[in-house]
Amino acid sequence: MAKKETPDVVYAFSDMQNDMPDAYKATASALDALAARYELKAELSFTPKENKWKCVYTLKKPRKKLFTVWVSPGEFRVKANLWNIDSYLSAYNLTDAIKAQMLNNAYDCASCVTNRCNGVKFTLDGQARHKCIFGAFTFVNMDATDYGRVVELIEREIEEIK
Repeated sequence: MAKKETPDVVYAFSDMQNDMPDAYKATASALDALAARYELKAELSFTPKENKWKCVYTLKKPRKKLFTVWVSPGEFRVKANLWNIDSYLSAYNLTDAIKAQMLNNAYDCASCVTNRCNGVKFTLDGQARHKCIFGAFTFVNMDATDYGRVVELIEREIEEIK
């Protein structure tokens, strides 16, 4: 991964996909296909110092960041901005691995602690939850089946927004 970071370099999704572990290539392709289907804007960047790829997918109208994919040695991470998750979460049978990452891979900003945050409120397993949108719904190094469910959640979120 000896790439140079310069403003003139334009990377393609295939560049990022070539650098990720094989176990995550199908998930990355599914996310990229989802982005193409909904005509999302993709902003891809590479940071040589950290040897890390980042691709941010944004809905054009209304303009909203929907999800971000990070790829680095040993890590494949997807952060999904699921603002409306409470309206559709009950329709999905999530695994314990997904639930654990939904709850444990998130942080609460200072406003979340005082309940003033405009984060995401949702109910999981009958318990009301509140997570900061900036840290919620980050999924790291899961198996392909669980990532498939995350792709479904992202697609459902897009449908809720449109």
